[in-house]
Amino acid sequence: MAGGIRMVLPEPSDLGVDPYVVARRPDSVRSVYQPIVALGPRRELVGFEALARWPAAPMVDPVAVFAAARAEGLLAEVDWACRVSAVAGAMERNLGRSHTLFVNVEPDALRHTRLPNTDFAEVVDRARGELRIILELTERAITDDPSSLLRAVDTARSNGWGIALDDVGSNPQSLALLPLIQPDVIKLDRSLLEPEDCAVAEEIAALVREHARSSGASVLAEGIETTAHLRRAIELGARYGQGRMLGAPGALPALIPAPSEPIPLITEGNSHVPTSPGALLDVIPSSRFDSDRSIGTIDRVLDGMENTRDPLTVLCAVDTRSPEASRVARRVARLAERHPFVAVIGAEEDRSVAGRFGSAARWSGARDGDPINNEWALVAIGSRTEVALLARSAADQPAGDVDLTVSYDRPVVRAAGRSLSRRVTAIAGI
Repeated sequence: MAGGIRMVLPEPSDLGVDPYVVARRPDSVRSVYQPIVALGPRRELVGFEALARWPAAPMVDPVAVFAAARAEGLLAEVDWACRVSAVAGAMERNLGRSHTLFVNVEPDALRHTRLPNTDFAEVVDRARGELRIILELTERAITDDPSSLLRAVDTARSNGWGIALDDVGSNPQSLALLPLIQPDVIKLDRSLLEPEDCAVAEEIAALVREHARSSGASVLAEGIETTAHLRRAIELGARYGQGRMLGAPGALPALIPAPSEPIPLITEGNSHVPTSPGALLDVIPSSRFDSDRSIGTIDRVLDGMENTRDPLTVLCAVDTRSPEASRVARRVARLAERHPFVAVIGAEEDRSVAGRFGSAARWSGARDGDPINNEWALVAIGSRTEVALLARSAADQPAGDVDLTVSYDRPVVRAAGRSLSRRVTAIAGI
């Protein structure tokens, strides 16, 4: 790329780890386990995070291994090999279900849900019954491919597993999407334990605490290396912690006393996902609006999104055939310049309209026959904001009439948001 810097990836031979070997031989990976501790007076050991290591190259950086696997088109296979190593090692030491095992998942591998081979499948089937697992996702997974992320969340919960969202606080997307993902554990980014940005850290921690209070999620602080870090983690509201002060990565202990209670998992949550946001109008109150009144209501909701200082996730379904679509598109484009994540769903056949929403908004096309093509939806989700405008063409009524509602009810907003998110496709090239 002219004028840019080209990253040169090391050859597998330089790494000492060959992604092709890892993909085919999971026994080439070994996991070490870092303790996770309750920060109460007893400092109980409540779980472990599994971290991939390669005995053939003990000093290799795992980030470099995953970069090489991505370059070879083997990221999903290598990621699965690391996950299988994590659960197999825990079962070998009879970790059981009293303690929680955190297993990392590479965001780019989320779309690949099929296991690479039958040996992997057997290990994962055993793990479902023998271990208490939480899949750990980074916030990058949210914006790279939200539809795959939500499918991974649903799969994890159907297996009885939990979800942890990592690095929360390092990026506005993390806060904006907490209500949509509903993680069981929120892992505070280690930068929040440093004193340089205390005011910013306090604000982020307050937003996380409020979400945790309303959702039942647990807060975990990473990177606790000193007594000052530990004190700061407790001040920020963390219930659990990990870091070298609390335990370095290593082999699982031979004897692990059971904690008084495990890390809780959220049992309720996101089971209901409507086929389209407008389907919610079958079960919640709405009003019949003509074209002028509906556009006025859409403008008022967009005004609120433009005026808030709350970082928002904004999800829109736009009836691209409407004469008002272009004007709404210009307003959504302005939102996309200000907020961390804005996505628009419109009819695939009208893809030419995508450019009107600006380069900062994510466009996804809905197939012909999708009911969303006859709907309007504006959903805003943030740490302090939850609102959904839902509208669809009124049956057997004059052209332009719609059934419409504006809801601030949390379950309605989140159900609409998840329905829209499932249609948001991956960024090209990921």
